Amino acid sequence: MKQIFCPFRRLVDRIHRHRKHQLHDNKVRAVGIDKFFVESSDRWLIDDPLRPTEYIGPRDTVQQLYKKENIKEFDIDPICENHRNHYIGADGYYTPCCYSKSYEFYYKSEWWKNRNKHNIATTKLSEQIRHFDKFYSTIQTERYDYCIFNCGKC
Repeated sequence: MKQIFCPFRRLVDRIHRHRKHQLHDNKVRAVGIDKFFVESSDRWLIDDPLRPTEYIGPRDTVQQLYKKENIKEFDIDPICENHRNHYIGADGYYTPCCYSKSYEFYYKSEWWKNRNKHNIATTKLSEQIRHFDKFYSTIQTERYDYCIFNCGKC
């Protein structure tokens, strides 16, 4: 089954011009796609002209306040605390989750500064889990920017 996910405004606008919540099923199927989903997105710049009014992700409010007004006093509800979200970037380094690897934060973080400790070519997963356990235990006290931005709750 082929599925397409689309977070982009222009396509969403086109969809709404036709029939809300219905695509031209025949046209979609004609190009070999069984189902089409419009996914919400949190990846918007401040005052982004392409930012839609609908299909905004649940983290958008925190992220807009963080970017626009530099507000950082949010509760952190870490997605990564279940120890199932380990992330290995294309460069071969472990991080606790994909959000900590975002270019906006990664190159200022301890993960970047100490990246040789997290190289998958030279370390074991058990060693990484020890690093992550220490990281998880300090999320609420250290209040890392990437945790506030991505896992902050109003």
